[in-house]
Amino acid sequence: MSLHEIYFWTDTIKDWRELLGDDRFKEIVIGCWQDLVKRKKIAI
Repeated sequence: MSLHEIYFWTDTIKDWRELLGDDRFKEIVIGCWQDLVKRKKIAI
């Protein structure tokens, strides 16, 4: 990947496990996204 380019990114949860059923795990994902946005690595 090159910097300053636009990319489309998607993820899938393996075997459809209930990763997002627990709020603690949701907070980890959201925290990671917030950090990446703050560092201007992604735009959501």
